[in-house]
Amino acid sequence: MDSAIPGWIKLNVDATVRTTFMTTAAVARDDTGASLGLFIEKINYANAAFGEALAILSAIKLVEYINRQDLSLNQIRR
Repeated sequence: MDSAIPGWIKLNVDATVRTTFMTTAAVARDDTGASLGLFIEKINYANAAFGEALAILSAIKLVEYINRQDLSLNQIRR
């Protein structure tokens, strides 16, 4: 994993926006690249900026779920 800090987790987030809904996702990996968890959520609203913000919220929910406090957050850009 690029620039991994030993003992920390890395989160990647993304949002996909369709005409009437959007999906947000977050994945957590440890410093070796092993998956620690995944959070996916469908929202019945469609707005790209709102979707990206909600994707970050998905990451926060994932961190709470896996009960971790040390993280690095990256947004996927296309």
